[in-house]
Amino acid sequence: MRVSVEEFIAGLREAGVEVTRLSPQEVVEYKNEWFRTFVPADKDGGRLRAVCLGIDDDRLTLGEHNKDMMDYCSRGFLWYVYRDEAITDCIRGGHARVAFDRQAKGSMVLVDNFTRENAAYVIKDAPRVKAKEIDGLDDVTLTAADFSWTYSKTHEGGWFGPYFYKR
Repeated sequence: MRVSVEEFIAGLREAGVEVTRLSPQEVVEYKNEWFRTFVPADKDGGRLRAVCLGIDDDRLTLGEHNKDMMDYCSRGFLWYVYRDEAITDCIRGGHARVAFDRQAKGSMVLVDNFTRENAAYVIKDAPRVKAKEIDGLDDVTLTAADFSWTYSKTHEGGWFGPYFYKR
């Protein structure tokens, strides 16, 4: 059953989990930090950066970033780092789901890669979030607040992902 990120977040809030939406500028900064943290420097090419972040240069203004996202609706999918094999030692498929479920979770960030809204949320103390709850979402990336691990669920169910990577 498909659910929107907004419905998922509302469910967390109803369960008493503290959730805060990041501002558009914070989302841009967060995605850039995610990319710098997880993508090896030798794989950080302009094309991969553009596909993952929707930008060719992380010094773009928020307005320039949003224009780029509107011009290239296929951009902004963080999980392309796995598809393009920038991160090769990740766990894939069902094994990724198991790894995510077993991962100790405190605060984490959920990035909605599917919408053009450039939305992301800080989820405080969310140890109960499991892969089966994420399965209903299209194209999200969840990452530990300290960037120690990341989990991406794609919109390409059955072809790509999910992916789990722990530093």
